[in-house]
Amino acid sequence: MINFNSEDIQFFGNTNNKVFHINLSLSEYCNYQCSYCAAQVPPANKNSIFLSYEKIIETLNRFFIFDADEYFIVLVGGEPTIHPNFLDIVKYINNINKKIYLYIITNATRNVDYFRILFNNANNIKLILKISIHLEYTKFDHIKEIIILYNKFYNDNTNIIIAFMVHPLLKK
Repeated sequence: MINFNSEDIQFFGNTNNKVFHINLSLSEYCNYQCSYCAAQVPPANKNSIFLSYEKIIETLNRFFIFDADEYFIVLVGGEPTIHPNFLDIVKYINNINKKIYLYIITNATRNVDYFRILFNNANNIKLILKISIHLEYTKFDHIKEIIILYNKFYNDNTNIIIAFMVHPLLKK
């Protein structure tokens, strides 16, 4: 295990408004098997390997030790929402008394009720939801429902980003 202190961190550029940034990959697994996936991730199943909830919380706690004006957390995978403790992780982040931007990159395959719980568990932070539209799998009516729900929870200070993911040879 690597131990580090705030004096071990080097800042480059403008340090007046310190923003700490962390990417947490919760799993390499995804529930899709897109033909163009560079990661070649296996589909999720009951034997999937996920970063443990305890390790995630320990990492976040170390991250929050540093004094910053803002904290930017990116949750990725594979597909991060399939992590068995994903909602608990978001709830934990939501209860930290700091200015936090939580950026989630998802294929948004979870049902609308799951996203309702997610949005309820992220009411004290700035949530940025990036939905990767995978044309081989995406159900557009489902994505539309999630966007409508998201807009009921959030205001102008939050964002939803749509990214179309296509194989270069199949883009037509």
